[in-house]
Amino acid sequence: MEKIHLSIGVLPVKIRTLLILISVASAQLNAQIELVKDINLEATPDDYKSSLVHEVGDIIYFVANNDLWKSDVEGNTTKVRDFVSVAKLMNVGDDLILFADDGTTGIEVWMSDGTEAGTFLLRDVAPGSSGCEPEQFTACDGKVFFVSTTPAHGKEVWRTDGTPSALRCYLPEKSDHT
Repeated sequence: MEKIHLSIGVLPVKIRTLLILISVASAQLNAQIELVKDINLEATPDDYKSSLVHEVGDIIYFVANNDLWKSDVEGNTTKVRDFVSVAKLMNVGDDLILFADDGTTGIEVWMSDGTEAGTFLLRDVAPGSSGCEPEQFTACDGKVFFVSTTPAHGKEVWRTDGTPSALRCYLPEKSDHT
C-alpha cells in the first residue's frame, strides 16, 4: 500500500484553520477532540486568503461564509454579524478590529465588542463603495497600523487605538484630511 503525504499547506484555509484550532485546543487542554460547532463550510475561492481566526482574551473570533463568529472556551459559538467579505482580524485591548465590507462601504475599518449591536464602522477611510484597500497590518503599543490606498490620497499609513477619533493618517504631511 502506497503512503500518501499531504502537506497541510495545500488544504483550503478554512480546513487548515479548523485542523490547527483542533490541534491547539487538544494540546492545550490535553483532552478529547470534539466538534465545537458545525458551520457547514464550503470551499470557495476565498479559502485561499490568509487565515481569519483571531483570539481576543478568552474568545476566538473567526470568519465563516463571510460572517463574523465568536466562540468561547466552553464551545458556545454565535454569529456576531454578516459581512460581504472580511480581509483581516486584529485586536486592540479587549476589542476586535476587523477590515470588512458590509456591502455598501467596501472594505473599511470596523470595531466589535463581540455583539451585533457593538459591531460598527469605525471610520469610512475611503468614502463610497470602493473601500480603502487596507494591507500590511501590524499592532504596536496598543495601536493597529495599516496601509490604506484611496483615490484622493494614494497610499498612506494609518493607525487607530480602536476609537473613531484616533483613526488617523500617520504621515504628518497627509494628516489634513483626517
